[in-house]
Amino acid sequence: MRDIWVTCQSAQIAVSETGSGDPIVFVHAGVADRRSWFEVMKHVGQTRRAIAYDRRGFGATTFVSEPHSALDDLVAVLDALNVDRCVVAGCSNGGQIAFEMALRLAERVLKLVLVDSAPPGGPVIEPSPAVARLFAAIDAAEAAGDAALLNELEAQLWLDGPDAPAGRVSGPTRALFLEMNGRALASADVGAAEPMTGRWDQLPELTMPTLVVVGAQDLPSIVERARHVASIVPNAELVTIADAAHLPMLDQPAKFVECLNAFLSSADNR
Repeated sequence: MRDIWVTCQSAQIAVSETGSGDPIVFVHAGVADRRSWFEVMKHVGQTRRAIAYDRRGFGATTFVSEPHSALDDLVAVLDALNVDRCVVAGCSNGGQIAFEMALRLAERVLKLVLVDSAPPGGPVIEPSPAVARLFAAIDAAEAAGDAALLNELEAQLWLDGPDAPAGRVSGPTRALFLEMNGRALASADVGAAEPMTGRWDQLPELTMPTLVVVGAQDLPSIVERARHVASIVPNAELVTIADAAHLPMLDQPAKFVECLNAFLSSADNR
């Protein structure tokens, strides 16, 4: 794994890459950083050039609070690495950045991978009482300024899954989540981000092969939206990973790599 730094405005963006060949860039979720993709990158990097970076407010990227664009940061990374066209894979709100790029810069996106992610405007599903209580506990911990409790509750929601036993995912994987999310929770203000324009009703505009991945133990609303996304996007397929919640690349990396490689191989032959 090679680490480099890419400049965009005031930001020094931390980037890791491995392998060679056709490039794929991974965009992390809002409770993680580029390290959430490392296990996947080790395998994908055997046949492709795998790239991941820390967004502003996450991981090792440094910045000054300023108006900025998440899409511009992604493009700056690709331009610095001389990547003209690539596969773009994003998890959660990282997937929304990937979706934005697929709409606004479609000529640069060969294939799209959306992981537990959907654009705004999809169907609304009311949470169960148990999920509502967990969200209320998260809100209370945030209001009280209890960062340690907030981190643990967010691990229960996003890593374990809202209906799974707390601590379902343990060991080094849980420790990594808590370290990544803890750093994000303690981050300084990144400044005003340019609003992303991609909306649910633009899903039919996607023309590239698209893989929709969702963890079966994620929020039921996210699982249901993933099903709808895969049915709306013209050239899409859906893969549901059992025993995974919101971060299947972290929770079940081997299964994630298996479905990703199958998609990339089949899409390459279209």
